[in-house]
Amino acid sequence: MLNKKLLMSLLGVGLLVFSFNCSAKNIKLAVKLTKIQALKTIEAAGDEVYFSIAEYSSKSIPKLSREPMFPLHWLSKELPQISDVVLWQGELAENDSVLLIMSLLEQDLEPWNSDDHIGSAQVKIANKNGKLVSKWGQPHFNDQPRVQQPDVAVPKFIMYGDGGKYVTVFKVEVLR
Repeated sequence: MLNKKLLMSLLGVGLLVFSFNCSAKNIKLAVKLTKIQALKTIEAAGDEVYFSIAEYSSKSIPKLSREPMFPLHWLSKELPQISDVVLWQGELAENDSVLLIMSLLEQDLEPWNSDDHIGSAQVKIANKNGKLVSKWGQPHFNDQPRVQQPDVAVPKFIMYGDGGKYVTVFKVEVLR
């Protein structure tokens, strides 16, 4: 009889834990590049650009990714056709957060020339009790190229690294 009561208690606790996990307010989301424009290229013949994305999660180890992966870059003349590109996608559990640093780079031939850092933008995204909160800004690198964010409420950045001038616009999108 004691084993049956113990089994029923454990089953009840298991159902409670299961129902708690199912009711957690996880949010699936993506950070997208909605627009990129080369107002001035670094190289006279045009640039080959890509994003390096550093992810710092409150729950896991840092990760580094690249967009695009294939081909390894976008040509500056192709940028008017680039829109709604997913730079990062993930899921935030309740009270989790993630810091993303998106660095725009111009690809050069290694080992003779290292890639040029055009500029970086960052966003901190948090799931606060089921509500998504995001804050855009600039990372504080020692060697950060000049970057302007004309309106702190809008994720639009003008990046001036290595003599180039690029406009980038991002957005955080909740996925269903």
